[in-house]
Amino acid sequence: MPKQHAPVSAIIPTWRRLDCLQKTLQELEECSPSPAEILVHVDAGDDQTAPWLHKHASQVRVLESEERMGPGGGRNRLLDESSQPYIASFDDDSYPLDADYFTQVVTSFEENPEAGVLSATVTPRGETIPESRDETVQVASFVGGGCAYRRDAWKDTTGYVPLSLAYGMEEVDLSLQLIDEGWSILRDRRLRVFHDTDLSHHTDPNTVAVTIANHALLGYLRYPIAGWGLALAQFVNRIWWSIRVGRTEGIWKGVRQVPTRLWKYKEWRDPVSLRTLLQTQKLKNTM
Repeated sequence: MPKQHAPVSAIIPTWRRLDCLQKTLQELEECSPSPAEILVHVDAGDDQTAPWLHKHASQVRVLESEERMGPGGGRNRLLDESSQPYIASFDDDSYPLDADYFTQVVTSFEENPEAGVLSATVTPRGETIPESRDETVQVASFVGGGCAYRRDAWKDTTGYVPLSLAYGMEEVDLSLQLIDEGWSILRDRRLRVFHDTDLSHHTDPNTVAVTIANHALLGYLRYPIAGWGLALAQFVNRIWWSIRVGRTEGIWKGVRQVPTRLWKYKEWRDPVSLRTLLQTQKLKNTM
């Protein structure tokens, strides 16, 4: 009996983590129904992953880039190239916990026509996996390594800003764009994803610096001028939070990066409405 496929594209951006990617691909293949297609973007500077995929994973459509695009830039290409109405997004070290994951993606989108993105419950290594629940709730943002996009909603946005490191910017930015276009972000607790990492890389000084700089970039690119006071408050709050949790190394580096970062990406500035910004803040406060 031929294997059944859901009308879903599975997309994965990757860079120099072939061992993780192999596990993720194996888990995707064990889903039933499986996705209609699997697309992987291999970022520039990785000369091992694409050859292995071409040789050992013929079911995968491989995209490559000549310049570093980061996970957001990679997802832009993958979303553009996907052929299905729904697109499930994973990191190279994240994968579904339930075999019927792609059925649930389709069901949820059909039940919620206003949903532009479905946010899965993403559980990192070492944490307790929650039980699946038939519950959806509107939220302010999502995690790119465990979500699903409605392709028509994605096409209403300008996509991700192609940052090599996008912590503090990537999903929050796209969420603002989607909400500004009238779409909702829904967390569906039937969708469960395992993230095979302990998140220790978040304490790296370079990650701390980039996250701080990206908080300033988000406010500049996406907030209307009337919201720049809020952007400044969020920028300062991120610095203060980093101090409180002991992530002090990298703070000053992040502050110094801000002017250069704003100038480099100034052409991406396209602010949402003040109404969208306030709506998003309200959703954050009720999560």
